[in-house]
Amino acid sequence: MHSFVSWSTLQSPHTPAGVRAQAMSKSGELIEDFLFCNSARSVNVCNAPSPAATSAIPIGQHILEQLEGMMG
Repeated sequence: MHSFVSWSTLQSPHTPAGVRAQAMSKSGELIEDFLFCNSARSVNVCNAPSPAATSAIPIGQHILEQLEGMMG
């Protein structure tokens, strides 16, 4: 399980800056790749790691293919 950074560590002037949102599995592991969670009527991109912006067209194509499969 990953531990959180303590408040005192965050107050240190020697702590490097940076915050990055990333999905975590139920077991506490960081999800390093794209994560799509589909339901009967929706496609959700739950994790889009960098370089998500540079792969926007392929991501859109994947979402379209998922939606086409749902519509039959």
